[in-house]
Amino acid sequence: MKWVLVFLHTLVACGENATTYTYPIIKANSPSTWTILPPLACWAVSRIMGFHAYSHTKPVMPNLRLPNGFLLVALLLVTVTTFAKDPPQRAKPCAWSQDVLDAFFADARQHLLGERPSPRAAMADDRRQSPPPVVDSDTSSISWSELVSAETLTAEIKRLNIALATSLARPAQFKGGGNLQCRRDFSTLAVVFGVISEYGSEVRWKKSAPLIKNHCLLASELCESGTDESYAAAKKARQVLNDLIRGQPVELPAKPPAGGSLANFSQVMQRMEQGLEENVSPSLASARQFRSEVQTVVHDAQLLAALAQAICHENYEYGTDPTYLGFAIVLREACRELHQATSEVNYNAARAAVGKVSQSCSDCHEAYRG
Repeated sequence: MKWVLVFLHTLVACGENATTYTYPIIKANSPSTWTILPPLACWAVSRIMGFHAYSHTKPVMPNLRLPNGFLLVALLLVTVTTFAKDPPQRAKPCAWSQDVLDAFFADARQHLLGERPSPRAAMADDRRQSPPPVVDSDTSSISWSELVSAETLTAEIKRLNIALATSLARPAQFKGGGNLQCRRDFSTLAVVFGVISEYGSEVRWKKSAPLIKNHCLLASELCESGTDESYAAAKKARQVLNDLIRGQPVELPAKPPAGGSLANFSQVMQRMEQGLEENVSPSLASARQFRSEVQTVVHDAQLLAALAQAICHENYEYGTDPTYLGFAIVLREACRELHQATSEVNYNAARAAVGKVSQSCSDCHEAYRG
């Protein structure tokens, strides 16, 4: 009895002032609401009139009782009318006159001549025809000492020596993908020793740098596959590097690598992406983190500038392409800006420089990778 009265009171209250309820049961001022309320009221009255008193007397007006199934039907109607949504109102389509329709082709593809161009290819062609703005496309006008310090070069060699020891810790690890990491690290070492051999001032290991460079190139070629033979060769090459760092004498064959005197281009690009995505960008996540990792950013900024200069060698695939060289120089100068801003511990300037570095990489990849 009580829950019936509460239900009726809720329905009437929602119909009169639905805004006082956070989730009204029935939409206010809806015609369907006032259509369903009268039968519900009749059903409630019939239940009240047929209610047995506490004295267990007979119902006062038993003939006015409605079937119990009427409750289910009424609640179903309430649910349907409550959650029903009005159809969306849309504007009627325009009715164009025939003179306007005659100005357009029914199917423009039937009137096109020639092969349809690819949008991606067209963008690449535009970029190749319009090189990015650069100050000077002559990559020989800058010295290595302007890009990277001798301390950074020696620190990178020591860092890679430790990384190689980790990748060569177990044969299973080497065969499970560690060989690719070793290949990248040996390629980077070849570039670093090549820079040392051409460095303007005195740098540690400068006299033996040309032979060490060839040694690292050979090791990089052998690490292309993860086999027992390549694992043994990589372990031996890493041991030679470790002895060199510790100041012990090493004997290296003068045999030139089969792949030439340049490090694998894709491996150098992987080291550049690693430096930007794994080292520099995370270090600039916040000003506080930047201040605590300034030396990391300084190191990678200098190394990225040197690698950007190294990939401009004329013997690489695009080494004589003015557009490619323009992208590389933009990258190199952005890395120099990053180094300058980091040396001054200028967080905002460093973030702006990293944005230029990332943008130059994206522009070049879009033009040459497709």
